[in-house]
Amino acid sequence: MINEELTDLDRVELTKLSYEALNVGETVVVAGKKIGQLTRDVYAKDGMQAFLIENNNEITANFP
Repeated sequence: MINEELTDLDRVELTKLSYEALNVGETVVVAGKKIGQLTRDVYAKDGMQAFLIENNNEITANFP
């Protein structure tokens, strides 16, 4: 599983990516590791933001 392989530094880098202009369908790579594809970006009226990244085995939700 990808999430189990991520170090704390990898997780920080993943969060930094969420502040960049990511596009749905884009492949997300952190530290040379393919995390998956961005399948959804969520922007709520209250300011909450989330990105869903999917691969064959898991879904990663990233809340910057």
